[in-house]
Amino acid sequence: MNFLLLRGLNIFYESEKPFYNKLRKDLLNTVCGNYDKTGYFYENYIKGKGSFSYPFNGWTSLISII
Repeated sequence: MNFLLLRGLNIFYESEKPFYNKLRKDLLNTVCGNYDKTGYFYENYIKGKGSFSYPFNGWTSLISII
């Protein structure tokens, strides 16, 4: 969902760049920060912490192109 939202904002809503940039930064910090701490990518995050479904790299692997 985050990838699709970011993609749509980037393509169709130039006026929403501040929101796009904040969401992108927060998403990168959450996913990459959890990876640095645990060595895992999670498929679910609750309040900024990875939970469930690890080691698993499904939709979370889209972080590489975000």
